[in-house]
Amino acid sequence: MNDRQPPPPVAPASAALLLDRAAEAIARGDHRQSLADSAQALTALAPEDAPGRAAALRMMALNRTRLGENEPAVSAATQALALYHELEDRAGQSDTLSTLSIAYHQLGLYRDALDAGVQAQAAAREAGDLRLECWALLRIGMAYERLDDPALSAAHLRESLALARVHGGDEEVFAAQVNLSANLLGQADHHRDAGHDAAAAAALDAGREFATQALARARESGNVHRQLVAMLNLVGALRGSRDTAAASALLDDCQRLARQHGFRPIELIAAFELARLAQRRGQHKPALDRLAELQPQVLAAGDAELRREFEYAMYLANKHLRRYHRALLHLERHAKLDREQLVQRAEAQARVLLERIEFEQTKRELDQARTDMQAERARSTELEAAQQRLQAEAEAMARAAGEDALTRLPNRRAVEETLPQLLSASEDAGTPLSLAMLDVDHFKRVNDQHGHGIGDAVLAALGDLLRVQTRASDLVARVGGEEFLFVLPGATLAQAAATCERLRLAVAGYAWPTVAPGLAVTISVGLAIRRPGESAPELMKRADEALYRAKHGGRNRVAVDEVVPAP
Repeated sequence: MNDRQPPPPVAPASAALLLDRAAEAIARGDHRQSLADSAQALTALAPEDAPGRAAALRMMALNRTRLGENEPAVSAATQALALYHELEDRAGQSDTLSTLSIAYHQLGLYRDALDAGVQAQAAAREAGDLRLECWALLRIGMAYERLDDPALSAAHLRESLALARVHGGDEEVFAAQVNLSANLLGQADHHRDAGHDAAAAAALDAGREFATQALARARESGNVHRQLVAMLNLVGALRGSRDTAAASALLDDCQRLARQHGFRPIELIAAFELARLAQRRGQHKPALDRLAELQPQVLAAGDAELRREFEYAMYLANKHLRRYHRALLHLERHAKLDREQLVQRAEAQARVLLERIEFEQTKRELDQARTDMQAERARSTELEAAQQRLQAEAEAMARAAGEDALTRLPNRRAVEETLPQLLSASEDAGTPLSLAMLDVDHFKRVNDQHGHGIGDAVLAALGDLLRVQTRASDLVARVGGEEFLFVLPGATLAQAAATCERLRLAVAGYAWPTVAPGLAVTISVGLAIRRPGESAPELMKRADEALYRAKHGGRNRVAVDEVVPAP
């Protein structure tokens, strides 16, 4: 897969030598070799060697993200982060948090990716390491891109590039240029779809310029993998500007270079992009012939995303050639892969969140062990039993019909089962827990003026907005006709109020006229924070009362419970 051979095995291989070798393999892009070396180093390191173990785990996490193994990457990064916290190593924390952000990003946990990026930036600033701050800003920009805020994404990416040019190296500058190019190309598509041709052209020109700069820098570095990434990035810009001849020539070069240096997956992607380029030119028969030739390689590659895009390309080619039966077959395969991808991502997210809970439990166990080993043994037994009970309850909840069909959010039944557990965990840990009740303002008027179908579309869109604006660890549910609830474990009243206000503004600023002409939607929110010993119904009642005040105070506002619990 790489143009350089890995170094020969070392016997005997000391842990320090293995870590050095793992770092060298990362630098040349050989992530499988680096993963093997860092994993072997971790096994060889003594339990008391916290710095060495943290470094090994950090490199393992990075390698796994580059290899697409994101769940184990989260696990390794979380362990490394705990060690760096104990060591009070802010630079190590920042580096690991940036890797954790990428793993969350690739798992679709974009809000968690943003949180990790923000923490990485704070740690980098404490460490006084501007190079690490470049990476943190890059991760923040990538997260905002996925959270549908391209302007804020571009601002962080530009800041990352500015820092990298002064305080970073080739890799930091290159990464910022590539991501800025992708961001601007996305903005160009958005402007074009909205009919803003001048804005689209400006974004496209800027994106192409960054892509060109990234390719020049990659060629200067001599890093073949970077050159291939930059080539594919520039192809996107050329395709957007309809310079298909230049895009085709660049893809030919990319394919040859990938073949020459053994980058088989990139060679396949370049060949696939050549076929899609023929489609854009209207050459549907040659495009179909090329796609048919590539089909065995695409199936053998095992890349689910590439397979999904391939099936859609086959659908388009057959459709334009009026081979409707074949077109429908490929469209059905594409839809099936879409569904499978969603299910796999949801399952991966659930496993990551469960592992996070398990890790925190384990960490508490180890802390207790340092002070009283005998008491910890008893506590460990209790935690194991509690974990088994939680697992059984989680499985029972998953089997229950706890999802609202319209919004795909948990329903009231799920809230009744889950909220008491969250309250109990918050009480035991001594951490805050905030609960908000949300109601659509004048929803009856929406149904009367636009019809119940539009009313349903409003509720579904609101469910999507709630998912985006809250964290993956939050409980979000539809508990009534136009009434929603969300629970924010660990959030103080101020933090929860900020989340509620951000959601209120997001709803008010949503493009509702695209759902129905003349449609405008606002929400009212009531917020309360857990009091010691309070039951779920009591907490919900106080949030409901706050919601009542928001409604009668003029709507389109957030009302906070007036009585704040004593610390």
